[in-house]
Amino acid sequence: MKIRNGFVSNSSSSSFTCQVCGEECSGMDMCLSDAEMFECENGHTICLDHKLGEVSLAEKRKIILENKYSEDEQKDAAKNMDDKEFEEYWEDNELDSEFELDYETPASLCPICQLKNITDEMLVNMVLNERGISRTALEEEFRQFFVSYDNYKKATDKKS
Repeated sequence: MKIRNGFVSNSSSSSFTCQVCGEECSGMDMCLSDAEMFECENGHTICLDHKLGEVSLAEKRKIILENKYSEDEQKDAAKNMDDKEFEEYWEDNELDSEFELDYETPASLCPICQLKNITDEMLVNMVLNERGISRTALEEEFRQFFVSYDNYKKATDKKS
């Protein structure tokens, strides 16, 4: 059995990849904001550079009202304050970090959810759905058609 003396850390590394441009960022105890990325409410991880605007006041109000952990004071503010008062309340109480908008950015700000960027996964799923086959069946068809990676490269290099 190994016994450790002194300082012991349970640090962990994190890694994030932008689903739009493919940029990767990793480090110890890193969060999305450290990587200058966000995750939309549908789970897409994206660089801040690709974000389609900022979270609107209406979306911030909705976030507070729909979050089961919102305090009564926050819900009252979201319901009863005019836009200017609510914006000041949001800023003064640093609610961006409390509601972790880096991890639940509304879909309206996500280029994938807004179909500005189409992922390979989306294209593959569309083809599978249109053909009415499973991924496993498509993979088998692919293997039979190309036989080898070299054949695949020759066939696709001609069309590129």
